[in-house]
Amino acid sequence: MSLKKCLVGGAILLMSILVACSGGQSLDGKVKLQIVEKIKELETSEYDLYYFKIDYDTYFLQVDGIVSDSYLVAESKRVIFGYDGVNYTSKELKGMPQDEWNKHKDYMLRLIEKIGLDGQKETIQFSEPYDSEQENEVFIYTSHMKEVQDKPFTKTNKKYILNLIEGQWLVTSVEFDRFTYGSERTEEEIKSQLAEMEYQMHEDQPVEYLDDTIVLQGVAEK
Repeated sequence: MSLKKCLVGGAILLMSILVACSGGQSLDGKVKLQIVEKIKELETSEYDLYYFKIDYDTYFLQVDGIVSDSYLVAESKRVIFGYDGVNYTSKELKGMPQDEWNKHKDYMLRLIEKIGLDGQKETIQFSEPYDSEQENEVFIYTSHMKEVQDKPFTKTNKKYILNLIEGQWLVTSVEFDRFTYGSERTEEEIKSQLAEMEYQMHEDQPVEYLDDTIVLQGVAEK
């Protein structure tokens, strides 16, 4: 075999290995930015839903083109709020009459204010899309710091899984780990437990976050 053929064969093999390791992804900067923006929109819509700035039907319209049908089905049993021993899931809120929604909203806003959660702020960091070993799949990591009255309340790490479906990158599932701060924990205990949280490493390397963060705060007006 000639040296030229050996070199060509070696180059093809190297390219095959690189493609296999990257899951076959080759996203340009514009597509990466679009995917990150989708996750930002999803996070904003979810926050607004949980804190009664929008109702579920509005949320459903806002996440169209961001999440897959399978994601909505899987999330249909997710509890959005509850009181007096009754929980209300996404499925139960879909199509709820406006007067009934307003009744729940008024009650929950009074409760949120009573326990002091109306003064909360959530700062969210986003990673760029990370390649998956699976074809047409990428991951995005987010890091959330929620503060109440300017004091740390919860730290949440998320891993979003997106798949290319009919030409669109859609969220198909999300995994998360959450830590709740408490006065009973020492500073060393907090530091140790934060370090052990999931979804802050990707393939044994720390997740790198973009400088572009968003801040979500407050609740709906009464």
